[in-house]
Amino acid sequence: MGAINVHASLLPKYRGAAPVAHAILAGETRTGVTIIRITPGLDAGEMLARESLAIDPDETAGALESRLAPLGARLCLETVNRMAAGPVTGIPQDPALVTKAPKLTKDSGHIDWTRPATTIRNHLRAMRPFPTASSWLHREGKPPQRLAILAGTVRDNPLSLPPGTRLPDRPFAVATGEGAIDVTELQPAGKSAMSAQAFANGCPPRPGDRLGSE
Repeated sequence: MGAINVHASLLPKYRGAAPVAHAILAGETRTGVTIIRITPGLDAGEMLARESLAIDPDETAGALESRLAPLGARLCLETVNRMAAGPVTGIPQDPALVTKAPKLTKDSGHIDWTRPATTIRNHLRAMRPFPTASSWLHREGKPPQRLAILAGTVRDNPLSLPPGTRLPDRPFAVATGEGAIDVTELQPAGKSAMSAQAFANGCPPRPGDRLGSE
């Protein structure tokens, strides 16, 4: 009867190894699972079943994958039972709607602070649990410090400071290309995850603090 595949996106969108993360990166509000026949093309087979669900605005890639897993299992079993009962006709994918979702690498986590705050917040969510979003904190008289930025919210940039500048009015807020990110949870290299306030207790914002590449 051929081989089938459980793919965690609404194909033909997000063909590839990291469909869940890429859906969040793109700001999608819905995703789902598609059951396809396996063909030589990457995730290109005809669609045998498809079901969607809403993406929570605060959901990380890991949390969303945990919700998609039982959905994929159910659709897979339903499709196998349909195939066992008789021929199943699939729906071809529209090539004009294809987008790609390549495998994430450690470099995928690097934060580009020149991008809008809403885009960066999606990036923080999409990079958890791997590779986690990260940046380097530069302070006068100190070596650069690598920080994993685990969570944050979008806020304004009232002082219109340049992207990457640490704002002075919050425990840990960073100016972006449009607005700012109010970091709520982070993890310094070699240490446990902590709240922004806990980090600021030992490392309060100072003039000239900025985040960027090493």
